[in-house]
Amino acid sequence: AARTIGGGRCALGSFKAEVGALQGALGSSKAQVDALQAALGRSNFFWVLSRSRCSWHGRAVDRYRDRSDLVLEPESPSKQPRTQQPPPPPSMPPRRSADAARSSHNTFELGLRLYLGEAGVLMDYDEAVQLFRIAADQGHANAQHSTGVVYRDQRQDYGEATRWFRLSGLATAQYNLAALYHKDTGVHQSDGKAARYSRLAADQGFAEAQRNIGNCLLIGEGVAQDVGEAACYYRLAADQGHVDAMYSLARRYCADEGGLPQQDYGEAARWFRLAADQGYAEAVR
Repeated sequence: AARTIGGGRCALGSFKAEVGALQGALGSSKAQVDALQAALGRSNFFWVLSRSRCSWHGRAVDRYRDRSDLVLEPESPSKQPRTQQPPPPPSMPPRRSADAARSSHNTFELGLRLYLGEAGVLMDYDEAVQLFRIAADQGHANAQHSTGVVYRDQRQDYGEATRWFRLSGLATAQYNLAALYHKDTGVHQSDGKAARYSRLAADQGFAEAQRNIGNCLLIGEGVAQDVGEAACYYRLAADQGHVDAMYSLARRYCADEGGLPQQDYGEAARWFRLAADQGYAEAVR
């Protein structure tokens, strides 16, 4: 009996030491240890104490320390670890009608069809102008040019038209910009700017602008006079089938006009004939 009592006292002392160790490991109060004992049951609680130096106990302590609201229970080999579900994807904001296009080019093409009423699309001028502006704000050159045309022709706002033509930089936009500066149409008339933008458009291969800068160079309007360079621009436009340039080039080949390295009546006759074949009355005479 004495041995039994002594053994019991030793077991009780060991139990108190183990409880103290568990309380220290958890960094918790005695009330929390008591709550853990109540949650596990007495047998499981003693099993935890007996396995306090095992890896399972270490994980159990860590889990209890991190999530005090969880109830510790012995893990079974067949139990699968909990996996966190990925958050649902964010809902996409509603897209406006203009955003249905995947790019500024598609936006412009849709606006062009609405503007012209082509490709099975009913004409809608207001929607087309809105799409032009959206694509223009995204830097689409054709849309910027079209926006300039709308301001010039429909709204008679030549200041805005000039701004959009300049932003576009296309040959047609440069040509239209030159025309605005050449005429008194709401912007300050300037032969120098007209010639400058005509040359920019001509250097991009725009035949009408090549003919125009040829005229400016021929008479020295807005630029220094240079008959030879005028003939070169006439030739560039004539090679593209521009009938006015054909007639002007033929005159440059004539002896009384000059501007070319040498007179060539054969070339003059050829270009006169080509212009006449397209119905140019002056060439027929």
